[in-house]
Amino acid sequence: MTKNTHLMQAGYPDRSVSMDVLPGFIDPPKGYGEVPFYWWQGDRLTRKRLLWQLDQLKNKGISSLQINYSHLDEGGFFFGLSNPSKPALFTVEWWKLFKWFAFEAKKRDMTVSLSDYTLGIGQGFSMDEAIEKNPELNGSMLKNITNILAGAGTLKMPENLLNLTVYKMKEDGSLNINTRKNIMSKVKAGSLSYDFGREKWKVIAVYAERLIPSYDPMHPQSGKAYIKYFFEKFEKALPGKSSKYLNFFFSDELNFRVIGNLWNKRFAKEFKKRKSYDLIPYLDALYTDIGSVTPKIRLDYNDVIVKLSEENFFKPVYQWHQDRGLIYGCDHGGRGKDPEEFGDYFRTQRWNQGPGSDQPNLSKDIIKAKVASSIAHLYNRPRVWLEGFYGSGWGTTSAAVTDAIFANFVAGYNLLSFAALKYSTQGGWWEWAPPCNHFRMPYWAQISPLMDCIQRLSYLLSQGYHNCDVAIIYPTEPVIAGLDGKKSVNAAFEAGERLYDKGIDFDFIDFESLACAGVKDKELQVAGEKYKVLVIPSMKVMRYSSLRKIEEFKNAGGLIVNIGDIPEATEKCGSNDAKTSELIAGIFAKRRNILRCQDAKIVPSIISGKYQANFKILSALKERPYVVHRIIGKRDVYALYNFPAGSRCFFKAKGAVTLWDPWKGGIASLSDFAVQTNEGTELTLPLSKKEIQIIVFDPENTGCKNIIRKKKVLKEITLDNTWEFEIKPSLDNQWGDFKLPAGKELLGAEVRQLYSCEDKEYAGEKIVFDKNWKNVTCAYGPQFQKLGALPVLPFEEELIKMKPQNAGTGVKINGKKYLWEEYAFSWQHGVEDDPGHQGWHGLKGQMYDDFIRLGALGELKHSKKRFPEPSGNYYILYTSIIAPFAGVFDLLTGNEKPIALFVNNSKTDVNSRTIILRKGANPVLLVYNKACETYFLARKPKAPYPKKQPVSMRWYKDYGVLPFDCSIKKDPQGLFAFESTPGLRSFTFSAYGKVTIWIDGVQIRPIAGQKQLDGLTGYIVNLKDSKLTSSLVVLKIKYQPGYRGAGAIPAYFRQQCGKGSINLGDWSKIDGLKSYSGGAWYRKTVDILAADLKNKLEIDLGELVSSVELYVNGKSVGIKLSPPWTFDITQFAKESENQIGLLIYNTLSNNYIAIPTRYRGELKSGLIGPVIIKICR
Repeated sequence: MTKNTHLMQAGYPDRSVSMDVLPGFIDPPKGYGEVPFYWWQGDRLTRKRLLWQLDQLKNKGISSLQINYSHLDEGGFFFGLSNPSKPALFTVEWWKLFKWFAFEAKKRDMTVSLSDYTLGIGQGFSMDEAIEKNPELNGSMLKNITNILAGAGTLKMPENLLNLTVYKMKEDGSLNINTRKNIMSKVKAGSLSYDFGREKWKVIAVYAERLIPSYDPMHPQSGKAYIKYFFEKFEKALPGKSSKYLNFFFSDELNFRVIGNLWNKRFAKEFKKRKSYDLIPYLDALYTDIGSVTPKIRLDYNDVIVKLSEENFFKPVYQWHQDRGLIYGCDHGGRGKDPEEFGDYFRTQRWNQGPGSDQPNLSKDIIKAKVASSIAHLYNRPRVWLEGFYGSGWGTTSAAVTDAIFANFVAGYNLLSFAALKYSTQGGWWEWAPPCNHFRMPYWAQISPLMDCIQRLSYLLSQGYHNCDVAIIYPTEPVIAGLDGKKSVNAAFEAGERLYDKGIDFDFIDFESLACAGVKDKELQVAGEKYKVLVIPSMKVMRYSSLRKIEEFKNAGGLIVNIGDIPEATEKCGSNDAKTSELIAGIFAKRRNILRCQDAKIVPSIISGKYQANFKILSALKERPYVVHRIIGKRDVYALYNFPAGSRCFFKAKGAVTLWDPWKGGIASLSDFAVQTNEGTELTLPLSKKEIQIIVFDPENTGCKNIIRKKKVLKEITLDNTWEFEIKPSLDNQWGDFKLPAGKELLGAEVRQLYSCEDKEYAGEKIVFDKNWKNVTCAYGPQFQKLGALPVLPFEEELIKMKPQNAGTGVKINGKKYLWEEYAFSWQHGVEDDPGHQGWHGLKGQMYDDFIRLGALGELKHSKKRFPEPSGNYYILYTSIIAPFAGVFDLLTGNEKPIALFVNNSKTDVNSRTIILRKGANPVLLVYNKACETYFLARKPKAPYPKKQPVSMRWYKDYGVLPFDCSIKKDPQGLFAFESTPGLRSFTFSAYGKVTIWIDGVQIRPIAGQKQLDGLTGYIVNLKDSKLTSSLVVLKIKYQPGYRGAGAIPAYFRQQCGKGSINLGDWSKIDGLKSYSGGAWYRKTVDILAADLKNKLEIDLGELVSSVELYVNGKSVGIKLSPPWTFDITQFAKESENQIGLLIYNTLSNNYIAIPTRYRGELKSGLIGPVIIKICR
């Protein structure tokens, strides 16, 4: 392909002076949409399912799909081996599928690519393939060994020894640098012969050690090989104009395995060529202070590492993408907070078209944002890539994610990847740092305005040039030189945080950009930036070129702030150089434009009023404001966020001032809010804190017919709390994403948790849910009575007699009373809220068979694990095994067997594979002597095993397994109750035992289905008249032996509902809606007076979760995904009766109510209110 084709490629900005940004803002070109991370895992990839998912993503403003693979929590060199997929990555079958997918995606205006996450060293993919073909690509690192020696002897030296030096030690243990000697000549046959007499000498040996496997970025073939074995495979797979199918590639947490002091066989020669001296005699300076030359050695050594890495790896990879007009982005381990990552983070990461970082959990880390965006600003890179917002959870609302997008985009990003688009979620049991921000979220049905907004912001904030007043030197040199590097880093980042808190935007600047900067009009001018203030963050060492530029800037009248230490060394002559010291003294001599402080926190206050600010906040703010200024063509464009309505700000810009709306692409004049001054414009901000405010100054004073006026509220009408209510299901479960098994249905309102009370009678009276009632989850029923953890065991004769008499009764052991407690589990999903081993970042579709799980529940390697309890190690479990006939049954136990087993009050061999039972209940007592995870059960002999169900214990639906029954009372029964969804017409459920049902105190006869082999019976309950409001449903179940508590109801209640009535508030507080994720209609008729129609009408919905579309008199007014939840209804209202309709979608959190995810989040859902109609003038 020809070079510079990027000028025609999607996603590349225009920086020309003549650019008119408005048309592209109204209707953004391709390449500015979201680029989701698409996790091709969980289930086997099929074309049918992939096509369905592409159709859900179509026309949603998505530019490209970045395929990703997760990793296990074991194996590999870093976090774990790459998670296997079906088909396996890079197999013939996979490439065939990928090519087909790329063509199908292109039909829907999306491109595709693959992230290198989990594909690095030791994973068996591209880098390993390159190393296999060329073993020289394995890297080496310098290591050192120190010994303190006295007297005479020999010392074996390491292989590949490069430098051996000795220092005489002083009495205080420090080194006498003046005694430094190179003693390489004394090494013979790999050993050092020495004789130091009575003196103590420190010997430092520096040697090279090869690390296999690893990847040497300094090797001349490193970049070319990576391109060949990774990127070019995609180009070959997509013949012709591959850029039609490829737009973006992303490098995630790149790790060569060789870090820090890199070396290879070419390095010494390259160093001498570039620095004009031999490094090897000075290698000990990398590990100890050898005098004034030490900073120079360390900086020179690092400089060569970085240059070789740039030339041979980073730049070739960048250029490959540049030649094809592609955008290559990154999120590496240090995220810019480790200046010496890859030798020099700033310099190496400039070789990305989209330098970037992550922002997990809706975070807004300003330092991450500023490092990435500063690289882009100073090296004219087209985009700044944001990987957001993994780990924020299934309860992430549209408002919360919008807030995070706005803050981070204003902070500097302009290319968004939601980090989680999942191919499969396996009934909610497969996760990778959720949520899935796409079609699984209920509010995806209303997502289009947000995706349009993202495109407009991405486009607008990519064009032209960034402009800010302050530059902070990125403190790489002190870290490299080992001269209080941490102190310098802390000062730099603290200064940045404090400046931004005051609405002062800034860039970090590296030494090369500083050296390239011109000085004019008291400004440092580079790459379109014009800095008026330079902050030096306690840098004891810096490049000589930086000192010279600082001197020039000072002499031109630029404002310089030095925090803490002043420089004392450079790479030119190290430290203690007279001429350098004279230069430094001259720079920092007392002068009005030289400010010095010890605390980075006060930087904003000491520079205040000492320069002509580009932007100033004139009002007092309580929270961090977000501000950015770009010069695009002839316009000054400011983006502001988190400013309360009415905040006053100064802009050093003039011309017609307008507000640009990224949601709809609209433009309105702010002439009523602006006051021109001699220096610029003072503006009162019109929007609220959670609205992004795009303020644009047009020097050509282009007219704008739409003018925002200041409004006055004349009257408010608060609507009453009762609304018509009707659910609108949205979760398409045809692939089993939300519940297993899969089914061609939209999941409606189910009851998954309800109230339970044991052995209580009921005859339709009002119920008070007191302490005797507990909240339970369907299928999780008591199977054992448990004692423990106990410090000691009773004697065996006492154990035989042990049997709980009543619930909560106790047993005295060594004079202390211990209470029996119920031990419950589900035959499908084990112990509630204990998913066992899963792995990194959430559930992985795994389900143990060990339903006996004793000990304290803790975490190990991102999974749940049982640990010893401080109260003791012994546990006693009591239950009865219900046998269908007398005889011999199979006995199955897990890896941990009980230390004692009593059946029918007789001791039984714990190692036996069979057990003799009588017909009916057989009391069993199990004793364990440690925290453990195991199982114990009896099975019918020769009973066939069923096929294991997905995400289920293997005992699930195994009719050969004999049930447990830990009932204490004879003929036990339980009451169950829940508040239904409004508009209830009917519901279905299944239960073990005899069932009686009441609805609002009236007994209802259910329709019973056919009883299954194990006694499970399905029921349909039809209501004669549908219930408008929520109804109280009560069930009494006389338990079938072996199925107690919620275990008597092994599946969820499924409600069929019509229109009902609901009061404003959180719908998750209603049992019938607690687990409901989806949409719901709220409707109301409102009278509006003719006189009120002469004014502007607004409706304020108060609070809601999560998104809403408003209809007035059958017409859509609009969609909102974030506050303020206000709509202008002036054009839709009419005299007298008006039909108000609200379609509200919540989050997916509610669907996870019975799934043991750590990422569930808040359940709050629906229209909270209050709802107010405002008549305004």
